[in-house]
Amino acid sequence: MNIIKYIFLSYFYLSLLIAQTDFEVKQIKQYMKKTGISISEAKKIAKQKGYSDSEINAVIEKEKYQNKKKQITENLNKLETSDNFIIDDKVLKQEVKSEKNDIILGEILNEDLNNNFFGYAIFKNDPSIFQSSSVGSVDPSYSIGPGDEIIVMLWGETQFREVLQVNREGFIFIPEIGQVFVNGLNLKLLESKLSKVLSQSYASLDPQNKRATTFLDISIGNLRPLRIQVLGEVDQPGAYTVSPSTTLFSALYYFNGPSNLGSLRDIRLIRSGEQVATIDFYDFLLTGKKPNDVMLQLDDIIFIPGRKKTVQVEGSVKRPGIYELKQDEGFKELIEMAGQLEVTAYLDRAQIDRIIPFNKRKEYQSNIIFKDVDLSDILKNKSTVELMDGDKIKIFSILDSRQNVVNISGAIKRPGEYEIENQMTLSQLIKKAEGLLGDAYLDKINLIRTKPDFSEELIELDLSKVLIADSKDDIVLKGLDKITVFSISKMVESPYVFLEGHVKRQGAFPLRKNMTIYDLIFDGEGLVDKDFINLTFLNRVDLIRVDQDGLSKKIIRVDIEPILKNKDIKENIMLQRDDKLRVYPKSIFFIQNKVEISGNINLPGTYLFKKEMFLKDLILEAGSFKNKRHQIVIEIARRLTETNKNEILSFKLKNLFTHVNEKNSAHLFQEIDNVKLEPNDNIIIRENLSSKIINTVIIKGAVYLPGKYIINENDKFTDLIERAGGLVPSAYLAGSTYSRNGEFFNINLEKAYSKPKSDFDLTLKHNDKIVINKSMLMVQILGEVSVPGNYVYVPKKRLKDFIRSAGSFTKNADKKNITITYPNGENRKVGLIFKNNKIIDGTIIYVSKKKEKEDFDMTEYLKELTAIVANLSQTLALIFLTRS
Repeated sequence: MNIIKYIFLSYFYLSLLIAQTDFEVKQIKQYMKKTGISISEAKKIAKQKGYSDSEINAVIEKEKYQNKKKQITENLNKLETSDNFIIDDKVLKQEVKSEKNDIILGEILNEDLNNNFFGYAIFKNDPSIFQSSSVGSVDPSYSIGPGDEIIVMLWGETQFREVLQVNREGFIFIPEIGQVFVNGLNLKLLESKLSKVLSQSYASLDPQNKRATTFLDISIGNLRPLRIQVLGEVDQPGAYTVSPSTTLFSALYYFNGPSNLGSLRDIRLIRSGEQVATIDFYDFLLTGKKPNDVMLQLDDIIFIPGRKKTVQVEGSVKRPGIYELKQDEGFKELIEMAGQLEVTAYLDRAQIDRIIPFNKRKEYQSNIIFKDVDLSDILKNKSTVELMDGDKIKIFSILDSRQNVVNISGAIKRPGEYEIENQMTLSQLIKKAEGLLGDAYLDKINLIRTKPDFSEELIELDLSKVLIADSKDDIVLKGLDKITVFSISKMVESPYVFLEGHVKRQGAFPLRKNMTIYDLIFDGEGLVDKDFINLTFLNRVDLIRVDQDGLSKKIIRVDIEPILKNKDIKENIMLQRDDKLRVYPKSIFFIQNKVEISGNINLPGTYLFKKEMFLKDLILEAGSFKNKRHQIVIEIARRLTETNKNEILSFKLKNLFTHVNEKNSAHLFQEIDNVKLEPNDNIIIRENLSSKIINTVIIKGAVYLPGKYIINENDKFTDLIERAGGLVPSAYLAGSTYSRNGEFFNINLEKAYSKPKSDFDLTLKHNDKIVINKSMLMVQILGEVSVPGNYVYVPKKRLKDFIRSAGSFTKNADKKNITITYPNGENRKVGLIFKNNKIIDGTIIYVSKKKEKEDFDMTEYLKELTAIVANLSQTLALIFLTRS
């Protein structure tokens, strides 16, 4: 690797680990692609430059997340823009579930759970969930500032109440007193200052040498939002507007907390250039307590330093993950953070996968090492183990083996595992398993014994002697013994015969007594279906039999046609062990002719020649034409047997996609309707490149031949339906859509189809798109009904019936404001009388909510009325004076 590449990669990882801007990452990715450097090579160089695995992996995981997020977004966009309408309820549920799973996967990636860093996922929740209540007393240390509301109230001999707002300059204006500067005062200082100011105008508030008869009360109304700064290891540093009740803890949720590179153990609050508080977020996550939590003030700075010593724990702990440790925290504290050990944890040994620090790598002569530790000693404080940044700790599980059980299997009534009791013998175990089965083999029983070194020993015993009391074969069992009782039926191999070839069920069949060829074919399910028998070559079936020497084989040719008519004839041979019967289809005795097609066709290749095969049949089987040209030339190369020469037949197709036979929509190619093919024909489809497609339209959905069509100047909607093979039975024109250049139009396609060539039958234009949907058999009811949702469409039901099906109106429903949206996009508003409003398949019914009525204010009404009367009086007086 040259020096330029090395310097660039050094800059690459320095940029990623310090700045990590999208622009830098994009530039470096392009360079890596251009130079062909692999990720492993780049990681190796970064390690040589001193970066840890955790730092490098954090960058790689971040890039993976971005790519995965982009892929999910693209998939969701495809779902949203899809033209397909899935009507099957099961398929629809699967699609919704699949889309929901994609969204959930995106959320999991967004929460950084793939990296398993402890504590960071909590910041992905709604910030308002973790805010303090806005109802209650204001913190006495709260600093008054512009935008705050101050409520001043005098009571007693003098009564006075004013809501005053602090202006931009920090002043409040008290009527009949003037401006008072309050910016930066806390509640105690504010009350003291206003008491002095108001006592100058209200003597009873602070009389000389007398008891006060007027009292002052100061409170805070609406508080201004706070503007704070967030710096350090966060995804989006900058200024944030937060609630005035926000504390240092709750503020973290506004900016999604620290990034994976930021610390959760040392979150700092800086005010006026000085650090006034620091919190350890692990205290909150592990104990629920919020020590050192303080209220935020205007222009506070929250600083997130880099993550401290980071270690990973996995295995038999309750909460495996990656944790951040302080300098004085070690192995025992890590176990507590991970939720303590599982009950299956193995205490005699744990393992640390350690990356050696830079300054000790020469001493260890290695970059990475394994270190085994005694976990029980650590938990008992008998030993301490210092943990280092990047350590990976694995807590092992105990072996899944039980020492106090024996296992018995085979010809026993209740096989399985049993607890071994004191001095239990083999006969006692058989009795505990409710005895032997009827076909138990009594001459032998096997016992496999596991030794202390886990090697196994086979002990063979006589089962008949085991069952005799006080027999030496009735040995005492030990833990982990495995006993096998053999079965006579499984020890003696059953004979089989075999069936293969042109049969419905091939394979091995047990050889029964007096079994014949007819019986074997019957087992292969080949005698019931007459159509299947007609395709079978009955005049010859091969019976392959092994000779008596067991080595050579011979073939016996059998005509099974008479056997199928009469199974009692002598030709119905009795089968022997290992006989194999092979049945053939008729097709293997006949030559299969083929034809070949190539050129401007979707599926070029060789196809099986069928009887009475026409050229149009082959074109359709080969997927039709690849490029839809106005003119197409078809050439057929045919070998003439009489002269042994080639004949070339040529056909020119003009206006190919405008001809549709009225009687049979499959006859699309009138020019070649009667061109019959012969075996071994070679067809070449050529396109006339000089022709140009002028106007095209697209039709999709419930027609027999959906796709793109060339149109003439005056082609109508009904012409297109006819050329597309007509509508399928489930087509639903009332719920279909029509668009031109991406813009949808509310057109009654049902009326256009029912009245061809009329004014309702719209004339097609270039880039028109028609989607013929299938009947949905569904009505959607939304808004102010008791049970909104989707309901099955019943043709005779009216609007009132569907409203009743949805549980009728809620108390907030506006019965005068109901909107009916038909499938073609047409909207209709109806009021109280809606009995006769027809509902069709695919309709959406929306019941609006009542508008909230404002309470009648008599005082305001009289005030307005007085003003109107006064203005009217002045106008009349002016008119009178003018005339005078």
